[in-house]
Amino acid sequence: MRITCLVVISVLALCIQVLGDEQIKQARREAARRFGGLVINDDAVDTQNRTPEQFIAARLAAMANTPIGLVTHETIDTDNVVTHPSNVVETVKSHLIKAGHDPVALEFCHANDIPYFPSIRMNDVHDAMHPKWQRTAVWKREHQDYLLGKHGDNKRFPHWSVKAWWSAKNFEVPQVRDRQYRVLEEMCQVYDLDGLELDWLRAPILFPPTLDMKPAQPKHIEIMNHFMRRVRKMTDRAAGERGRPLLVAVRVPMNVERSLALGLDLQTWFEEDLVDMLVVGGGYAPMAMAQSVQAMVQFARPFDVPVYACISASGMKQMYGGDTVEAYRGAAMNVFHAGAGVYLFNFPYGLVPSGKGHAYSRQHTSPKQAQLYHELGSVATLKGLDKVYGVDHIVEPQFQGCSRPGLVIPDRLPLALKPGGAATAKLPVGEDIVANAPEGKSAHARLRLRLSHAVSADDVTVRFNGQALSRIATGGPAFGRENLLINPDFEQGHEVGETVPGWRGSGYDGSKHMDAKFVIGDAGRGGSRGAVLARAANQSWVIADQYLMAKITRDPAIQFSVWLRAQQPSLVGVHLYLHLPKQKRYDVASARNQVRVTTQWKEFRSTLVIPDAATLQEPTNAVQLRAIIQLRGPGAEVYVDDAALIPIGDPRFEFDVDPALVRAGYNDIELGLTGRQMDSQITVERLSLAINYR
Repeated sequence: MRITCLVVISVLALCIQVLGDEQIKQARREAARRFGGLVINDDAVDTQNRTPEQFIAARLAAMANTPIGLVTHETIDTDNVVTHPSNVVETVKSHLIKAGHDPVALEFCHANDIPYFPSIRMNDVHDAMHPKWQRTAVWKREHQDYLLGKHGDNKRFPHWSVKAWWSAKNFEVPQVRDRQYRVLEEMCQVYDLDGLELDWLRAPILFPPTLDMKPAQPKHIEIMNHFMRRVRKMTDRAAGERGRPLLVAVRVPMNVERSLALGLDLQTWFEEDLVDMLVVGGGYAPMAMAQSVQAMVQFARPFDVPVYACISASGMKQMYGGDTVEAYRGAAMNVFHAGAGVYLFNFPYGLVPSGKGHAYSRQHTSPKQAQLYHELGSVATLKGLDKVYGVDHIVEPQFQGCSRPGLVIPDRLPLALKPGGAATAKLPVGEDIVANAPEGKSAHARLRLRLSHAVSADDVTVRFNGQALSRIATGGPAFGRENLLINPDFEQGHEVGETVPGWRGSGYDGSKHMDAKFVIGDAGRGGSRGAVLARAANQSWVIADQYLMAKITRDPAIQFSVWLRAQQPSLVGVHLYLHLPKQKRYDVASARNQVRVTTQWKEFRSTLVIPDAATLQEPTNAVQLRAIIQLRGPGAEVYVDDAALIPIGDPRFEFDVDPALVRAGYNDIELGLTGRQMDSQITVERLSLAINYR
């Protein structure tokens, strides 16, 4: 009969009060090794609006009788406001608190023999996005000098700047560290926990130098070392009082050097036995992180500390085709191949059924989520299943400022391809796909590329581990221009200052939507008329968008082409969505690009490959295309000219790959552009390898 993890932990610790330091350390190590290959982190935000029964049914019930070895739940909403009863910090108005409950996840997990850690976000900055101090703890409002920024900095700096995230606490301040310590201490004294998770990545902004993306000073590093020593003494004291181990987990960047630059000295923490479990990464590039995960495993191995690599639902959605069961399997297999365990972050917000909105996760665990709870626990349960492996797309200078300081993603996209030029991508594959084929089946592999600014006639060459691949003919002819409504011409029949016909403007101030101006202007290219997207000072973002009816034939593709310049360098979104009128969501198919616009005119494009009509499950003449220009960050106006939706030939680039060529580990993908129908370069935006067995 299988001995459950909680029983083992209890047996190991019966005599912990009389054990020496080495025996206590060994008891913690034994407990940590029994968490297995799969850990779930949930922000648990819906506890505010759910009864205990509703929350368990929606977020927890599907975890019972699965390989999940540990659940960690956020217990702090934004920062310094908790979702459980507390005498140290503020509490939210929660149905669970009214019902007199401890953290509901703790009760459920222990009833189902699953260890439980509260996950404490050490410096959450979600409240920085809201005006008028919404969601900001009273303590932070009363002690604004404890913060690294000033209220309203999100209006003064663009969102990719660390300085925009003004509500981060300054850990130089003793009162900040003491309050954070007392939150941890209270939880260990009041609740029957198996450990604590200190999440230093939510958000990794702890000291003033980080605001300028500079490394923490030696005094900052010693401050954090002292804090961690204090936490370890407290948890060991609580463990001795209860007679069972109390573990400490930390979530940090996926690199020792990057962690140290934030003030987090992993070498000292490990040498002084301050950490029992290491979680690495924000999970924003779940495929490209394989190399970094392996390096962190090698670093931790001499200290006998297990490593878990974060796979975030947000990161999976950003990867082309990533929000699928097959892609999660591929990301998990890469993690196991690197020697780590899988840590799912914000998983309830991924794999939502088509046509369901964000609120779906408040009521349901989706069937695909429940399926993966059973599959992602080990190599054995993943072996022989269809997968997608890929390379993620992240542009670091454009990444959200609250996460940028902790970002470590080598070997990522995009890659530029110029006529006559070449580029190489590193594709991690975490298994021998041939050896793992189920009995009676064989492996098949197909490489898929998504290239911006490409057309079907472009001659793109691919070599997979040195072997040339032949492109597969896919799809059929694109539909003609007559199947689209023509975008309004800014030049004719309209006066300067008029609203651009067919387009609408809207904005957001952090709490509510409001009007924004998208009007005819006289500052177009070459002195012609164009359009101007203006923003009020209190608006955090504005958009101009239009909806066009389209008729789909076979596998068509559309480019949204637009010329842009700005008063000052700005980050602008150029987005294109396929919308089915009977559904609530707009991302049935989407192309979302963030582009850096300067004071000089430049053309930007988003290419949308529309799925096969059979996958739409709607009449093919009843779809809408939504084109969006979105301005984020402070104050600038954006000038727009010659916006157009252009039907193009099918730009899919797919190649069958001999499975014998696919290595367990890194695969070299050499890309070339030998024939070009246009003068400009193209960009490799997505690269994935689909593995299936049949």
